[in-house]
This record gives sequence, structure tokens and C-alpha cells, in this order.
Amino acid sequence: MNIKSSFLYLMIIFIFLSVLFTTIFIKINKDKNQREAGIEYIPQNFNAADGSYDDKIYLQWDKVDEAAKYFVYRSDDENGNYKKIGITEENFYNDIGIGDIKEKYYYKIKSKLKNGMESDFSKSDSGYIVKNEKEWQLVGHAGFSSDRVDYLSLFIFNDVPFVSFRDSGFFEKASVMKFDGKSWQYIGNPGFSSGKAFYPSLFVAKDTPYIAYTDEDNSWKISVMKFNGKVWEYVGSQGFSGGATSLSLFIYNDMPYVAYNDGAHDIKTSVMRYNGLDWEYVGNPGFSPDRVDYVSLYIYNDTYYTAFQDFGRICNTTVMKYNGSDWELIGSRGFSKGGASRISLSVFDDTPYVSFRDSGNSGKASVMKYDDDRWEYIGGPGVTKDRIDFNSFYMYEETLYISFQDYSNNYKIAIMKYNGVDWDYVGRPGFSEGEIGYTSVYVYKGIPYVAYQDRANGYRATVMKYDTVK
Repeated sequence: MNIKSSFLYLMIIFIFLSVLFTTIFIKINKDKNQREAGIEYIPQNFNAADGSYDDKIYLQWDKVDEAAKYFVYRSDDENGNYKKIGITEENFYNDIGIGDIKEKYYYKIKSKLKNGMESDFSKSDSGYIVKNEKEWQLVGHAGFSSDRVDYLSLFIFNDVPFVSFRDSGFFEKASVMKFDGKSWQYIGNPGFSSGKAFYPSLFVAKDTPYIAYTDEDNSWKISVMKFNGKVWEYVGSQGFSGGATSLSLFIYNDMPYVAYNDGAHDIKTSVMRYNGLDWEYVGNPGFSPDRVDYVSLYIYNDTYYTAFQDFGRICNTTVMKYNGSDWELIGSRGFSKGGASRISLSVFDDTPYVSFRDSGNSGKASVMKYDDDRWEYIGGPGVTKDRIDFNSFYMYEETLYISFQDYSNNYKIAIMKYNGVDWDYVGRPGFSEGEIGYTSVYVYKGIPYVAYQDRANGYRATVMKYDTVK
């Protein structure tokens, strides 16, 4: 072998050894990185809910900064084989793929990093579901009104449910009924308004029911009446406002307030209150920037709030409050992403919340709140599965509830509540006997109630509650 051949042979050996050692070095480093990633990026503080729901087990863990997604594993045995059941980009997961109710299921989580590596398993944790001992049940009997009802409004005071409506059994005049523990009874005479009543709004304060409505006998102006223990009487003069097609009643410090779209002021928003002698404007009449509809009023900590469909912003949602001398915008005008209807407002801890049928999200229900100087969706936009109608909104302490006609359940009624992360059905969706119309939800001592136009029972009134089965 000559020198040239020997040199070439040595070079080939050198290159081979270099490639071999480089490959080994890369593999060692890769294995080291994978081991480090496997340990460093394990999801921490993993928890599976114990009996919190009757149809799912809720899983939650701390976010991993470098994670692109997470893999969820489940086993019937803590030391058994864990099968991958789901993938999520969030640091929570709802396991709804459970069949029979069992004592426990065991779970583990892995994080999938943005560089493609996977962590080791998290610690295991067990969770279980429980059979729900609550269900939707009738308050009284179904279809308790004498005839068809429209524009239902529900209120509960001192353990007594009250419901108001336009009563077709009495010439479409206003009627109010209450449940005495055994049956529904009219308060005073049925159909007590002088003429047809439209858009009635009910409020009960100190055992006294009040009702506001658009009064056909008075050129569609607003009248407010209260029950004095014997008969219904007017609060102030009959038909005290301009004409209105939307109104909202609120009693605060024994003083009735009404917000409405004011036909005497270009169909803009006005708020009036009864001062004991007469009805007076709160701030300027017609204070909204443009024409409005679907007006809602709420008073909290001496501050007056109103929400409405803003014609000047393509029928999007606008909210304003009274600062003691003038009405001012809360955030931007028309902050919803599309047209809003059936708007309802609530306030908790000085934070306004508003719900509406959201045309910008396929006619589904949306709920937003004003936080950190901006309006933000709660649980995302369009929280229902499908389009909805006849929606109503109630806030009990810090828990949000919505009722609605559910297109995804044959136009029956459904109620959802926000659990802090997502919207869940309260009981089963579509729990009414058949298709429904107007709804009004109210939560009393933690128990949800709902009144609705029951089309399976002659469009009459029905009230149900979600409570423990006795």
C-alpha cells in the first residue's frame, strides 16, 4: 500500500469515527434534553373534581409556559394502564366521555412542548361524578294561567314567586299572580289595567308588587301600578311618559324608576323616577346618542345604569351610567361585535354585566362585563350551542344565569350558568314539555326558577324550579 492510499484509508476511518462520535454526542444530548424536558415541564397542581358534576369530571392544572398542548389520560385503576382520551390547548379539560357512574376514575396529564418534546406524566389524581338529586320540577301545575300569556316577568320575594304578564284571558290587560304554596292565585283582579298592557315589567319591594307597562289606553305611554293590599292603584299619573316600546322597572330605596325608549324625545333613552308627588327625569330626557330599543335598567350602590340596543351603532349594545349630573358612556358605544337584542343588565361589586342575543355570533347568547376599562366576553362569544330567542338573564351573587328558547333542543327551554371557566347547563337542556316562548329567570336562595310561555299548554304560563327531589 503506497503512502497516498494509506492516507486516504486513514481519512475514511477518521471521518467514520467523527460521524459516529457526533451521532452519539447528539443522541446523548437529545436524551438529556428529553429527560430534562420530561421532568421540568410536567404539569403541576393537577386536580380532578370530586363529585362536582353529575355528567362530567372537571380537570385543571397549572399552565406550562412552553406547552403547545396537553394530553389527557384516564384509567379505571390508579396503577393500571392509562389511555389517552383527549387533547387540549387549555389548562383544563371536561371529561364528558364517561358511561356508568363509578366511584373513581384516575387521570394523568402530559404537556406537549412547542419544540415537539413531551413531558413525563403528572402525578395521578382521582375524580368522580355523583348522581344529581336535583331536577326541574313544576311550581304548581303547568299552564296555570286562564289563557295565553305574553311578556312574562318573574320575581321572588320572601319565598313567594310572583309572575306578571299580558293576559289574553282578560282582553290582553295586565295580570299578576303569586304562588301560595299550593296553587297560583291572582293578586287583586285579573286584567286590572284599564286597557291592553304591553311589555310589562315586575318588581316586588317590601311585599308590595309593582308593575310598569306600555298603556294602550294612554297612547302607548307608560303607566306604573302597585298593589296596596286590596286593589291595584296608579303610582303617580297614568301615562306619564312619552310613548314607549321598551321599558324596564326598578325599585330602589322605595322609589320606583323606569328606563325606556322615549317617543317624546326621538325614541332615545330616558329614565324617570317617582319622587312621591310626581314623575321626574333623572338627568336629561333622551340622553342616549341615538334611537334605542331593548332598554334595561339596574341600580347599584346609588349608581344608575342602563343598557340598550344602539341604532347609531348598527343595533349593537351600549351601556351608560348616571354620574350625579349627567349620563356617560361605560366604555365604547356599540361594543358588542354585532347586532344585539333582548338585552338584560345586572351589576355586581360595581361591575356591570350585560347579556343579549348576539347577531354577530349566529344569534347565540353572549354575556359581557366591563373590566379593566374594556368590555370582554364571559366564557367567550356565543356561549350557546345554537341560535336562541326569548333570553333572560339573572345574576345571583357572583354566578351568572341565562334562560332561553333553545333552537338545538326543539325550541324548548334551557338554562345555563357560568362556572368560572365555562357555561354549563343547569340540569338537562330542553326540560320543558314542548316548545316555549317568553322566559324570565330568577334565582332565589341559590335555587333557579324560570317562568315561560308554555306552548305545549295553550301558550299559558308555567313556572319551574331546579331543586332537590322530595
